[in-house]
Amino acid sequence: MVFRTYFEDKLKMLSNNDQVRLVVLGMNSVGKSALTVRLLTRRFITEYANGRDSAYVRSFIIQGRSIEVKIIDHGDKRDPTDLIRWGDGFLLVYSVENRESLEEAKNLKKKIDAIKVGFNRNSCVMVGNKADLGRQRKVTTMEARTVAREIGCRVFEVSAANDIEPVFDVFSYTISRVLDSKEQPPFAIHRTMKSTNASEGGKRLFGKMLSMKPKTRDRTKTL
Repeated sequence: MVFRTYFEDKLKMLSNNDQVRLVVLGMNSVGKSALTVRLLTRRFITEYANGRDSAYVRSFIIQGRSIEVKIIDHGDKRDPTDLIRWGDGFLLVYSVENRESLEEAKNLKKKIDAIKVGFNRNSCVMVGNKADLGRQRKVTTMEARTVAREIGCRVFEVSAANDIEPVFDVFSYTISRVLDSKEQPPFAIHRTMKSTNASEGGKRLFGKMLSMKPKTRDRTKTL
């Protein structure tokens, strides 16, 4: 199913800078689909058909122009190589209750680096889902931070089940980083990527769409 939201002005032909292509990767059952659907519908759904890719399109008004965001939730039945070539940004999802899923996120980042030579690492984040399952946690904060440092990307912890706000923030952070990498020369990118606060991207990207979003402190846990 493809979700589409259009604003009053229909989208005209888009330049490359007016599109962002995100790929959500990770092991089965870590919550990739739950996070994506939470972003698009605000609902938390627990049951999904494993193995199938799901494609979504959503249009946002950003800085006075329409930005088309395409999201593919990888279904694990096929090799992700083609999706990696296609994507501008990546969310590597692992579950804090599954140590193997953290290792898979690490391997996926290495695969991205091998396929997309010169890729802007700020356009890829690790997302630790199911942070609400404290007693079942197998991946510690320190372990996640160490892996993130090793592979060169930001890491956040969220709960698709408990709180919608951090989910918006993580997606918006990633989208904002992709836009920055497209609009600025490579030598200037590092000067704009010092902050790890996901809400900065959220305020800029989703502010006009999410009228329900309160202006409170960022509850996304940035590791």
